Amino acid sequence: MRGREGATRIAELVQKAVRDPRAVVLVGIILAYVWRFHILVPTVEVFRFSAILTLSSWAFLFLSPNMGRLSAALRVPFIWLYFLLLMWALLGHLFGLDPARSLEVLQDVHLRNALFLLFLLSTMTSFARLEMALAANALGAAVLAFFYIKQGTPTLWTPVRTYDRNDLALLFNMSLPIVLWFLGLQKTTRAKFGFGLAAAALGFCVVMSQSRGGFLGLAAILLYLIFTERGVPLRYRLAPVFAFAAGLMLLPAEVSDRLRTLTSLESDYNVESATGRMEIWKRGMEYTRDHPIFGLGLTNFPIAEATLSDEARQFGGRWKASVAHNSYMEILAETGIPGGMLYVGMIGAMFVLVFHRRGQLRRWRREGGERAVALFRLGNALSASILGFAFGSFFLTTFSLSLLVVLLALSAGFVTNADRAMAGWRRGGVPRRRRRKVRRAPVHTERPLVLQ
Repeated sequence: MRGREGATRIAELVQKAVRDPRAVVLVGIILAYVWRFHILVPTVEVFRFSAILTLSSWAFLFLSPNMGRLSAALRVPFIWLYFLLLMWALLGHLFGLDPARSLEVLQDVHLRNALFLLFLLSTMTSFARLEMALAANALGAAVLAFFYIKQGTPTLWTPVRTYDRNDLALLFNMSLPIVLWFLGLQKTTRAKFGFGLAAAALGFCVVMSQSRGGFLGLAAILLYLIFTERGVPLRYRLAPVFAFAAGLMLLPAEVSDRLRTLTSLESDYNVESATGRMEIWKRGMEYTRDHPIFGLGLTNFPIAEATLSDEARQFGGRWKASVAHNSYMEILAETGIPGGMLYVGMIGAMFVLVFHRRGQLRRWRREGGERAVALFRLGNALSASILGFAFGSFFLTTFSLSLLVVLLALSAGFVTNADRAMAGWRRGGVPRRRRRKVRRAPVHTERPLVLQ
């Protein structure tokens, strides 16, 4: 019976989503915003499904906002830190190098992302809806990996024109723990094989993309899961590592040569060249020193590179302006020290809260049943995804990506669902932890001596 239930869980989610229009929009907008399904198939792009899903999400958000659950999600610390960072960026654009450019990005990109986040928070009001959002990410990752492999894992371009190979590696790394979470829930061999194949494809695509940041992020995620998934037998935890190591020995020469440069960074262009990332980050610190409060303004880092840097003054129009290639440096330079603290606080709070709820759920695994076990493992998977995102942000500019919004929403959905589940278990009289019975030493009382 349990095998049948495990095999039909995905089918049950599909049936629930089909009967729930809001869930259909939830799944569709994740596939459109993050995984760009409308770009993967050019014939579909003509129908403007992305615009239709956007308008539908706004309609649900304003007509049926689910204020009770939405307000609970907005009280999660990393959610209000995100909105506080947006408000600080809106205020700081007035003092930026190009206020019109910053305001345009805030209106076109970040306002849409903010509404996207509000819709996700108001929609993931149950564990089933949260599972649907997770399934949409797993499906999107698997399909995009299939297209990437089908096209020969190119490095100069990707199946989605708005993503380069580094973006693609970050997407796959963030989704890999979610796919592994679904793999752990399956009871049948066929389902396990399907999700295992999807996980292997994601790891293969990360390595073949030749993204060194993606490669390091993948290694960090696998190491994290080995040491935290204590409920999984050690042989299963080590299997991806052995497969990963074996795959490295079979890589094509150009991929091996690319990854081998990680051991000789002193001769890498990122260290030696003025256009390398180390020199860009040094100039970013100078911009922060000169604009410590409000920064340069959102998306104004390339303008600073083209106008304020010593290289721009030396080479003039021949100097190539560049982005920061580091989300932390980008936010620090473009929104000032307060903005940088808000961003780091948001990422840190997201990881700490999810990891903390995971620790709390560990105590309920026996009393809470399968739901407690699923939530516990989901907390571990999302912690790994956050770790992969935080690691990848050192090498990419990610603040404007819809990927960050989805990760925030999934983490908030997990936290609120875990809180409601634990509150329900407490009301049901389930003890939080079994108390040890302390044996007290017997008290010996002396009998009074009676003289006869």
